[in-house]
Amino acid sequence: MSERGPSAQSYGPDGQLERQEVLSEIRSVARHVKILLHQMREQVDRGEYQLLIGDDASGRISTLFFGRILENLYKEKGYQPPEVRFFAGSHWDDSEELHQERVGRLKELVGKYRRALVVTDTIQSGQALFGITKALRELDIPYDIAAEGMLGSKNELEQKLGGKIFYATKQLPLIHRQPHLSGVEKEKGSLHAKRANLPERIYIERSRENVRTLSEDLTQWYKENKEP
Repeated sequence: MSERGPSAQSYGPDGQLERQEVLSEIRSVARHVKILLHQMREQVDRGEYQLLIGDDASGRISTLFFGRILENLYKEKGYQPPEVRFFAGSHWDDSEELHQERVGRLKELVGKYRRALVVTDTIQSGQALFGITKALRELDIPYDIAAEGMLGSKNELEQKLGGKIFYATKQLPLIHRQPHLSGVEKEKGSLHAKRANLPERIYIERSRENVRTLSEDLTQWYKENKEP
């Protein structure tokens, strides 16, 4: 299976993505989330991650997985379900005004949560996460980072981003830059991703159905304390 997204041959005669390919990409995310949950079991069992911050747009699917699974697990343990927030990944030339807006949106969360988990699909240079992690550090909100794929040096990226990084693979995930599945896309200079203007929104709906179904499977797997 390729580590990149679907090719042109993955589309049917009407130009729409076939359902089988959608499920394979979401299953790929599920496999990575399973590896990450295994790595973070100690933190999850303690209910540490009370705030999930998704890196839009590519990190949306994995964030939705974590949100549903942690809600299921926390409910059984008597913990409050995690709050989920989404922020568009930052760019190297983001303005100071945009950074202060990001800080302002997070400021209301100070003192409410033990620890945040920043979720993304891929870390390479770390630039996309630099804005959100910088804001979290300024507000003294502790955090870890969960990435499906990591293409750079773990030590260098942890120093740059200031948090512990968990990752599932050293390859580029299938879900990377697939707005037809995430349903959103980045807009430079904006704090949040925008709704993707795509004709095949039925596949976005199907990807959400896949997330709901596979999240239940992963919740059960986690409770059985099996290896990934």
